[in-house]
Amino acid sequence: MTAHPGILVTFDGNRGSGKTTQVDRVAEALEKRGYSVVSVDIPVNTGGSVRRNFFSTFAELSALYENTIRPSLEEGKVVLVEHYVDTVLTELLTNVETESVFGLSEEELRRLAWSCVENTEPDFAIYMTVWYVTARSRTGKLLDFKYN
Repeated sequence: MTAHPGILVTFDGNRGSGKTTQVDRVAEALEKRGYSVVSVDIPVNTGGSVRRNFFSTFAELSALYENTIRPSLEEGKVVLVEHYVDTVLTELLTNVETESVFGLSEEELRRLAWSCVENTEPDFAIYMTVWYVTARSRTGKLLDFKYN
């Protein structure tokens, strides 16, 4: 049971799996049926230092939740999010060579990330994946098998 009148739908999966395309299609279909829809893409910062990546990504996640996701849910809107907490964490942790970050375990980082969205779980979570050859043809890049 959700604590808000809106609906939170998350789209996660590997690069090139069609998340952006599906978010756009679902938004268009729902809007044609009279729903008020907000689409959000949570960026994952993986360039630069590990410390900067975590802090900037968590700050962005928290700001998007505070300023866009939560108010939209409270207004009863359908919120479509590309990349949510677990995918953000997977992407960040995939780029880390050590067992812990800043002395925090993976579980502690997970709790920290979920606190950025006030532990708001999606009403629907969609995971998308495609064969790496298909993903590569869509992105034009050699993929490194990381979540996105």
